[in-house]
This record gives sequence, structure tokens and C-alpha cells, in this order.
Amino acid sequence: MREYNNVKKKIKEVVLLVDSLKQERAKLLERIEKQKEDIKSMEGENRIAKKIVTQVEHLGKEKKEVRERLRILLDRLDKMKV
Repeated sequence: MREYNNVKKKIKEVVLLVDSLKQERAKLLERIEKQKEDIKSMEGENRIAKKIVTQVEHLGKEKKEVRERLRILLDRLDKMKV
């Protein structure tokens, strides 16, 4: 009978351990899902940032072209006055 009680006690310990591991696994899965969502969000923000950088580069080139055209026009105006 004593051995039976020892085995029963060990089984209870194993069951408690398994339950604890299941709970820990559930928490870890939830954490992984949150991290996946964060990564997706960051990827979206990264795409937006890349678009903004591209637009800034494009606007910088346009600004440079406009300055060059303006310089040319001002040079022509100066030549006309002479």
C-alpha cells in the first residue's frame, strides 16, 4: 500500500509538472504571436519609411533641377540687361 501511495504521489507531481509546462507553453505562444505582430508592424513602418526616403530623394533632385533652371534664367536676365 505504501508503494501505491508513493506511485500515486509521483503521478500527481508529474501531472502538476505537465500542467505547469502547458501553461508556460501557452504564455510563450502568446508572446511569440505578439512579437510576430510587432514585426509585421515594423515591416509596415519600414516600407513607409522607404517610401518617404524615396520621395525625399526625388524632391531633392527636383529642387536641384529647379535651382539650376533658375540660375540659368537669372544668368540670361543679367545678359539681357547688359
